[in-house]
Amino acid sequence: MTFNLVVGATLAVLVAVTTASRFGQLKSSLTKNGQTTPFVDVGPQNVKEDAYYMWQCMMASMAEYKVQKEASEVAAEMGLSNKADQDYVCYTDLGCFYKNGTLSSMNKLPHNTKTVFYLWTFADQQNPQVLDWKKPATISNSLFRADRPTVVMIHGFANDVNTVWVPDIKAAVFRGHPRGVNFIYVDWGRGASGPDYWQAASNTQVAGAQVAKLICTINNVKHTRSSSFQLIGFSLGAHVSGFTGYRLATYGHARVGKITALDPAGPMFENVHPDARLSPDDADFVQAFHVNGATLTFGGFGLYSRVGHIDFYPNGGRYQPGCPHAIIGAIGDLWNFNFTNMPDSVACNHGRAIDLGVASVDQNCVFASHACRNHSDYRDAKCFTQQKGTMGLFANNVASDDQQFLITRGTSGRFCGRVVKMTFKFTLLQLPTSGSFFLTLVDKFGNEENVGQIVKDESMPPGGALMRVILSEGKVGDLLAAKIRYEPERGILWDSSDTVKVNSIRLTSQESDKTGQTQPNTKMASVHWAIQPVLALFVASSVLLTGAVERSPPSFVVDLDKPAYERWNSVIDANPDLGRDAPEIFKILTGNINMSNDTWGILFLMAEKIHKRLPAPFKEELQGMADRAKMPISLITLINLAYDLTAHCTSVVSTDANGTIWHGRNLDYNATTYLEKYTVHVDFKRGGKVAYSGVTFAGFAGMLTAIKPHAFTFSSNERDVGSFLENLLEMMDPNSKFLMVLIREVLEEAKNFREAISKFSLARMPAAIYVILGGLSNNEGVVLTRNRTHVIHEFAINMQSDRWYVLQTNHDPWLGDPWYDNRREAGETAMNRTGRNNITVDSLYDVLSVPKTRNKYTVYSTVMSASHPEAIRTWIRNSTELIPPPPVRASASNVVGRFGTFAAVLIVLSRNL
Repeated sequence: MTFNLVVGATLAVLVAVTTASRFGQLKSSLTKNGQTTPFVDVGPQNVKEDAYYMWQCMMASMAEYKVQKEASEVAAEMGLSNKADQDYVCYTDLGCFYKNGTLSSMNKLPHNTKTVFYLWTFADQQNPQVLDWKKPATISNSLFRADRPTVVMIHGFANDVNTVWVPDIKAAVFRGHPRGVNFIYVDWGRGASGPDYWQAASNTQVAGAQVAKLICTINNVKHTRSSSFQLIGFSLGAHVSGFTGYRLATYGHARVGKITALDPAGPMFENVHPDARLSPDDADFVQAFHVNGATLTFGGFGLYSRVGHIDFYPNGGRYQPGCPHAIIGAIGDLWNFNFTNMPDSVACNHGRAIDLGVASVDQNCVFASHACRNHSDYRDAKCFTQQKGTMGLFANNVASDDQQFLITRGTSGRFCGRVVKMTFKFTLLQLPTSGSFFLTLVDKFGNEENVGQIVKDESMPPGGALMRVILSEGKVGDLLAAKIRYEPERGILWDSSDTVKVNSIRLTSQESDKTGQTQPNTKMASVHWAIQPVLALFVASSVLLTGAVERSPPSFVVDLDKPAYERWNSVIDANPDLGRDAPEIFKILTGNINMSNDTWGILFLMAEKIHKRLPAPFKEELQGMADRAKMPISLITLINLAYDLTAHCTSVVSTDANGTIWHGRNLDYNATTYLEKYTVHVDFKRGGKVAYSGVTFAGFAGMLTAIKPHAFTFSSNERDVGSFLENLLEMMDPNSKFLMVLIREVLEEAKNFREAISKFSLARMPAAIYVILGGLSNNEGVVLTRNRTHVIHEFAINMQSDRWYVLQTNHDPWLGDPWYDNRREAGETAMNRTGRNNITVDSLYDVLSVPKTRNKYTVYSTVMSASHPEAIRTWIRNSTELIPPPPVRASASNVVGRFGTFAAVLIVLSRNL
């Protein structure tokens, strides 16, 4: 060792000893009333004081830890290390614990924490029972129920059973398990007490072993399985959960089912071996909420690094909205611990993990997230179509390769809202321009919601667009307008433009399903709200922008494991006006035919007989709908026949630059006003898994837009051949298969794109239609032109011929479209302008939105991909861009001219059924 190194090492040791002495004095001053027990929270008034106390303890411990570690390293290099230091400690029945190594980086041995376990059950939520793993009788004689799940809550540093948030978390656990739960609170307060955070961090190993012993004893006494246990750990408690999982394995038991880490503690656990902290290996599934992952110096208690199968980072994971930032002003403040802002910051940011966990149990509060590389990309809405998750104490998620980012509100008691992507397109009249934008949303009743600053002092690209993810308290579907306020940035050498030309604003809202629970890796419908500015120019002021409101359809589950009679109950219950509106819907769909009571009677008789011919399960499903909606079975049958035989549509299947197939469709009906009301998204599930999904109408058992995940997508367009009555006549043929029956059968039976083509090609049908199918690879996109018996033309994607998309409306392409309907021309122009390399969900939405392709009869638009079933999106259009639609079906008199009167034809039909 050189002279300089020896001198340097000696100086380092002297500095370390001096610094350690300074922090040792501080540590002594932090001992409360001569005790090292935690400063118990007895009410909200103590939260701020205790947070400050905790932060000072942690700062002192970290300083002591660092200087002693540096001193030890220097001493080791100089050969001065103390060989007599004890490297491990063993406790009876728990095992041995080490100072350093893969299981610990603490350089300090843990103490026996003398942990106490409190049990609350559904039968007695007020009076806890004390469990002792050393005394099995305390478990066998308790109210613990082996047939209920068990939730174990583990607190953090300087907490115990009297901590102020314990009643809130306990209530949330019972709300989240309405059928009953065993709730165990782990009080390791003696081991977690201040002022020595360093010791408390080391003690997590022993506390984890004690929790593991309790679970082992419960398993032996009550015959439970470890997989029925969920551990929830806050701060240091998260790492206690991790050590519990490790020790269970060493004790010969399986891992617990789930660990939920609420802002796992960061100091002394950042950048250590995974075995020395919580990691994905500690449970079947580990999820973590990271809320306060800033450095300790700046008030960060939490761990920013990933520790789970899925890690959530609300608002970036470092600081939370509504909480003050802990900003250190000077070196003198650091030395004297004079941080007036620190108590508020620590109490609010770190404690927000508890708040968010409690709020997540509310069914009306869904914390939807997106996988993303970083918070900046998430903020800029670059990840809106990526894998989605739900941050919640009891949410069911799947592993995510990327971090899951989300935003929350800063309002106490209402942290969730509607996730909205805002696309703001503009043109700048002066360069360079930098400024801020503020957004206010206005609903149809004139109520305003101040979203706040959405762009802060950013340079804006000329002729470009800015995207932001924002959080709305209300539903986008109820909005009427937006107010935008622009404030130019004032520089020292230059000022930004006072004027910005607004081109358009679009809001895209991520919806949850009907129950308010967002399922992981499944479809999450969305709504586009395209806003055209009333005034194109504005100068640092509010401008009201209005436009047609679009929304996503409500989502429902049709459980194929249920009796067919009951499958559609939830859909019908959510649409109580269906029975009243059904006759008018049928009349409009069939050409506004003016029917007398006698004609209705004949129609009902005919429909009743058709219903009896329907195969299972459709016969039972329609009967269940009719009874639930208090409608005649004949009327619900007529509605289904009308949907089967009439629809004007535009469908397009395209391949993108990566070879992924995307399928877009507009569904046009001349009953738009009614059908927008009854449009629904349905997931057909079997065994709890989605078998196929689609968009349909309440009261219709079939689907005109559907997807079978990782197999194919489907849409059908009416072929402008024949009339409704002629198609109805074809239903007399017993060999003819109703379209709703055929579609569902193909979705059930076809395993891939080719099998779907085969099944749609061979069946006899009551009407000529276009079948549009999309598959998984480059050439798997086709339009099948069918008459009632077979396919007469096939038009497919052919990459060898550079045909990268196919588009179909309601007319045979080889005959050309009539003069009054140029939807195909408008759609193809938009596709060619977009180009294959730019095909995305948003760009296909734009194609489906061009005038003429979208018209006043467009009920909804859907974009989907069999390769990415989770990306399916549907927008109820509320269309206002008017063009002459295809002519209404011929009137009753000229349609049935060759048959005589309308009633006469119906009599013939009814007699032949």
